[in-house]
Amino acid sequence: MAWSGSGLLAAPPVVRSYSPSHFALELDGVQVGLVTGVGGGLPFANVIKSPPGEEFFFKKQLGFPGYRDIRLEFGPGMEKSFYSWIAQALQGTATPMNGAVLSFNFNGALVSRLEFTRAQITELTIPAADAGGKEQVRILIGLTPEQTSLNRSPTGPGLKSTSKTKNALSGNFKLTIDGVNTTRVSKVEALTIKLPFKNQGECFRCEDIPAPSPIDFPNVFMTLSQTGAESIEQWFQSFVISGENDESKEKSGELTFLTPDLQTPLFTVKFNHLGIFELAPAIGASSTDSIQRLVASMYCEWMEFSGQ
Repeated sequence: MAWSGSGLLAAPPVVRSYSPSHFALELDGVQVGLVTGVGGGLPFANVIKSPPGEEFFFKKQLGFPGYRDIRLEFGPGMEKSFYSWIAQALQGTATPMNGAVLSFNFNGALVSRLEFTRAQITELTIPAADAGGKEQVRILIGLTPEQTSLNRSPTGPGLKSTSKTKNALSGNFKLTIDGVNTTRVSKVEALTIKLPFKNQGECFRCEDIPAPSPIDFPNVFMTLSQTGAESIEQWFQSFVISGENDESKEKSGELTFLTPDLQTPLFTVKFNHLGIFELAPAIGASSTDSIQRLVASMYCEWMEFSGQ
């Protein structure tokens, strides 16, 4: 049996539900919240091409069957246990989970279950934070299951009522970095974290199976006004130009999405061991722009996630 190693690329994109229906995620028999987009999760087979002989075309046949990665898109208001599972995945300590993606009709009656077994989180995308942005914050995760099954005639309870639904807009965010003035930051680019799939099955010669690779957390890119950028310019000068870039000179930071009143945290990504490596004018900036902007590029050794 095979899994889609590049399933998040090969599978169809997340589909938003504009029809009178709802999707929910179930983990270990408990509904943990509504999801706003669902994709993938169905079986497929690889196509194998044989080297051509006398023919002028490739011979093709099917290889092993497998299952596409499941793509889920969600906003704030999920159960704490779900957010904890994501946090553990970024620490490399998450355990595979059984569950299902539930589909409900307009009346809240269950109409289908995409059941999965021993799924692991293998991708997490945090959307961009953009000052003035009005888009709803939607986080994307990719689940790699060992097996899936689509049940179109399920029995079970209807949609679980929830009062935890909260709004989060991309413009309602706060960024902090130790010793850096971030009040002039207008944008933090989206972050996509790829997580290794850990082979959990029994094997005859386990020593032949390579250990999962370490997580390579993405770089952090933020756009800020050149006015008021003295603190980050000083950090760049000392860290890059002067070579004062040992571990003690790296910084910590946090990106937090907030409720519309800017009082309550909804999602937080904590950055550990940030190191700046480039500071350049924003692409497209010109001398006629009313605000001159810079883009700061920073590496990050590891990140933490929490949700409310």
